[in-house]
Amino acid sequence: MIRHIPTVYGEALVDVARRMPSLVVIAAEGAQPLVEPFARVFPDRTFRVATGGVNALTMAAALALCEKTPVVFTAQTLRFWWPPEWRVAAAPIKVVRVLDADDPGEHAAGAEELALVRTWPDGAAVIPADEAEARAALEEAVTRPVFVYLRLDVGELPARVPELANAPFRWGQGVLLRPGGEVLLCATGVAVRAALAAAEQLAADGLPAAVLHLPAVQPLDEARLVEAARPVKGVVTVEPASARGGLGSAIAECLAARLPKRVHRVGMADVYAETGAREEDAVVARLVQVARQIGAN
Repeated sequence: MIRHIPTVYGEALVDVARRMPSLVVIAAEGAQPLVEPFARVFPDRTFRVATGGVNALTMAAALALCEKTPVVFTAQTLRFWWPPEWRVAAAPIKVVRVLDADDPGEHAAGAEELALVRTWPDGAAVIPADEAEARAALEEAVTRPVFVYLRLDVGELPARVPELANAPFRWGQGVLLRPGGEVLLCATGVAVRAALAAAEQLAADGLPAAVLHLPAVQPLDEARLVEAARPVKGVVTVEPASARGGLGSAIAECLAARLPKRVHRVGMADVYAETGAREEDAVVARLVQVARQIGAN
């Protein structure tokens, strides 16, 4: 059960649902509290599923075949092993994958899911850095005619990252939060704060570092990434999921093809993940260490 229960996401869907009669919400076990604001206004468009996320996706596929736009909230690990006949219905489906580090009962951090989503044809994967960006991303996602995976670290997302206050969310676009520097730090989701903190430490040590926030792992803002990476010695990526198959891999693939650069990925180790308190200080220290190594070469 999620301990931190923000109402902003259910409220955002209420506003959208008034304009989109096709919008319905499916809440799998564990994520149901997040959709209560929507359920109170639209009880006949809310479906509660007492079992896991896979069953919720099957229900979503059936509703999509009935010309609905399903938004699935789930706190459980997803497996996108749908039968072939369901895949034709995938495009209208939006999955809100909810993670809460304060919940000791949650034993999968979504570390592997990004790699699965990135292989989905025409799919999108978005990891917001704060609640304001998450609300904007959710409102935009439901209008997109593609399968969308939206990751919410609800126990850790701040209301607003100050550096994002003047940078409204735009679909598929990154935001250069800190320009210039010899090293480029690329981050997504709650890892953005660690990247900004590391940049502050590096600047104090005389090693300026740029910070690029990429809320969309797919579609990746390749143009902005290449532009930001062109003048630097190397790129360090950091993300709140596995270092393999997610943002770091997407950036490495892009730069290998368009602008060969040294890329070092910081993220969850290559292990089966269990959710727990994120040690942000340790992440910042690792980013600073890697950036210093790049700057010295």
